[in-house]
Amino acid sequence: MGANRKLQRENDWVLKKINEGFDFFDRNKNLYIEIMVELLTSDFRGDLTAVDSLVQSGLDVFAHNIETVK
Repeated sequence: MGANRKLQRENDWVLKKINEGFDFFDRNKNLYIEIMVELLTSDFRGDLTAVDSLVQSGLDVFAHNIETVK
């Protein structure tokens, strides 16, 4: 049970940081319209809501590295 709580706290922290990043990009994008924003993301552990938030955020370039292991 303790491991689940720890994982939840870590997940909450990551989501908080993502939201802070959205706020940062939004403020700067509106202040300096000539700035282009490119974001290289993780897979968000399959959280499509997080992916959708990024897609709707106004990013100029939305990228994801696909890595394979042989």
